[in-house]
Amino acid sequence: MRRIKTKKGIKNKQMLYQRIVAVIIVCLSFFIHVKIQKPVHYPRSKNVQVVGYIWQDGIGQDDWWSNVIQSEDELLILVSSQIWIPQERLTVELAEVENGYFVDARCQVDLQNMLNDCRAAGLSPLICSAYRTQEEQGTLFWRQVDRCAVGGRTQDEAYWEAAKSVAIPGTSEHQLGLAVDIVDVSYQRLNDGQENTPAQRWLMANCWRYGFILRYPREKEGITGYYYEPWHYRYVGRDVAAQIYLRGMCLEEYLAESQEEQTE
Repeated sequence: MRRIKTKKGIKNKQMLYQRIVAVIIVCLSFFIHVKIQKPVHYPRSKNVQVVGYIWQDGIGQDDWWSNVIQSEDELLILVSSQIWIPQERLTVELAEVENGYFVDARCQVDLQNMLNDCRAAGLSPLICSAYRTQEEQGTLFWRQVDRCAVGGRTQDEAYWEAAKSVAIPGTSEHQLGLAVDIVDVSYQRLNDGQENTPAQRWLMANCWRYGFILRYPREKEGITGYYYEPWHYRYVGRDVAAQIYLRGMCLEEYLAESQEEQTE
């Protein structure tokens, strides 16, 4: 006996096809999002290829730092939302500092001494972030993009707003192994209140003695491109750290001034 196709049966089939097509579109969108916007995967390793270079695309003529070139000193590698890290240029050896965190081996001793001396002063500093892989940085960044995608912001607006507080994957100092986030045990929030904690006040006043600088000062936001972070320290070596601290500069200003002195 021949079955007669009912309108209901045809409609159900059409709905099934529509659902299959919708699933395929969603899967393709996810694939494009991951593969195009997060193209590089860095495996977890104690040897990572990192070095900074100026990314010329998208840099406006009025940006004062667009002419800054990299110092020959590997510890002064400059990275930002416009300055990326190619993976093939420099192998950095990582060393464990404490609690399972790793940093560039060249700053491990100074970092540990800084933490030890801070504790000897009766304070309680705690590392909450150090070296990160590309994958780890990507997770943090895209999470921040989702947080910023509120209040009618477009995806592009959310992207660049997120980039002011969390580095775009491939542009983070944490991926260099030269940056470390430190908080006070009594206050483990990453906000402006961190600057008022005893451990943080000590670190801000003394980090330069160990080769570190407060990388993103409050008054330098327009230059660094990042919001004030009273917990993010960057290793640049003792001599340079002393100059930056005593002259009230940020790394961009120091590199720009050094370049001017070389061309005079």
